[in-house]
Amino acid sequence: MIHTKLNIRLLLFVAVASILAQMTGYSQGTDIRSVKQKHFYLGFSAGSGKSTLAVTANSAISGVISDKGSAFAGTFEIGYSFNRIIGLSTGVGYAMYSTGLSLASYSDAYDTTDSEHEQYNRIIDGQNISETQKISFVKIPLALNLQIPFSQSFGLYIQSGINFSIPMQKSFNSTGTFSYSGYYSAYHVLIEGVTYEGFMTNYKNSADGQMTLKSMYEELFASAGLQLTIHNSVQISLGGFYNKMLSNISDNSSTSSYHLSTAPNKMESLIQGSSKSSLGSMGVKITLRFYL
Repeated sequence: MIHTKLNIRLLLFVAVASILAQMTGYSQGTDIRSVKQKHFYLGFSAGSGKSTLAVTANSAISGVISDKGSAFAGTFEIGYSFNRIIGLSTGVGYAMYSTGLSLASYSDAYDTTDSEHEQYNRIIDGQNISETQKISFVKIPLALNLQIPFSQSFGLYIQSGINFSIPMQKSFNSTGTFSYSGYYSAYHVLIEGVTYEGFMTNYKNSADGQMTLKSMYEELFASAGLQLTIHNSVQISLGGFYNKMLSNISDNSSTSSYHLSTAPNKMESLIQGSSKSSLGSMGVKITLRFYL
């Protein structure tokens, strides 16, 4: 029994010593403190992917369908690493989004006056409406950077933070087939199919315009992937990214007075008629950093 206990203790001692020896050897081979730490860096990242525009529409444009578009973003950054694990960065970037919305049918009616100051009820019916948006932003990021090294030169990275986004391009193009008519209650007459006051039937509408957007947005972003360090001075990273606007991108305070189209070749953006619209994107990006 005594010999058995001694043998067990000896085996345990040998096992622990072996594990410690392996850990010591690993730490010596991959000790991230064995190379002098460089703290400041300059970098550039670029990525592309898909964008989505989620719309919560009012009753006038219920049934809006969002189509996935494209997204591209590039960022120049300056950062500081407190150690081999954690750091902060900021910089300036530019992002472009192409999105789309469609609406099968639209109906509207409102009271107004014609060019001769006669009161009437204007009636609008639309079909097969589609809209594309081109939106771009200048972005100022504030990011937290985490690095998980597997060895001196290879590991994982995680980046997350907030973009302060300022809209630049905000154009849209809309098409659809519309019919306009006018009901004059004083004469009990419905006028349609004439050019007078634009009372045209099955008119092929096409219009370009500018959306009314807020002056600045906060956008949540996150990225994660693989990272390769070369000679302790250059890092190359490849990973996926996800961005999401934290507020409604439209600057409309009320949709009660919204009219998608009032006359031939006159159309408003579907975004302006939504009670909430949120822009997001996801894709793949590559990052190059130079440590100073």
